[in-house]
Amino acid sequence: MITGLTCLIGNQANAKSNSNYQIIASKHVNTYKTLNSFNNNGILHVKNQYKNKNVYVWNKEHTKVLYNLKDFPNSYLSALTKQTYLHGGHKSLYYAAYIVTPKGNSSRYGRIWQGYLTKGYNRHYQKLNYLSTVGNLE
Repeated sequence: MITGLTCLIGNQANAKSNSNYQIIASKHVNTYKTLNSFNNNGILHVKNQYKNKNVYVWNKEHTKVLYNLKDFPNSYLSALTKQTYLHGGHKSLYYAAYIVTPKGNSSRYGRIWQGYLTKGYNRHYQKLNYLSTVGNLE
């Protein structure tokens, strides 16, 4: 019985340490400037080899999956920050980003591992064209 409890306590300790992600660095990505210029540093999409696979969007603590990008085909990501997580002695780079659907919905937000992503718009996303009426009135 003592051996069983020792193993159970040891497994619980390992499970707790395995889910302990810590943000050790964060760098702002200027999304406003990105969306209003030719600089696409804040615009990302899922790499082709992962488009039909599970690409999870996590909460800040990296304890809960919020979304699966497989469920949002033809979308792109608008990144706000690059965040470096430390977990088990290893560093991983994640983007904190909004998922922007082809209909322009951007209410979903979370963290995505950078290895799944590449810069630029999804080639199947039709970028919205906004026409400004400021200064066009006569």
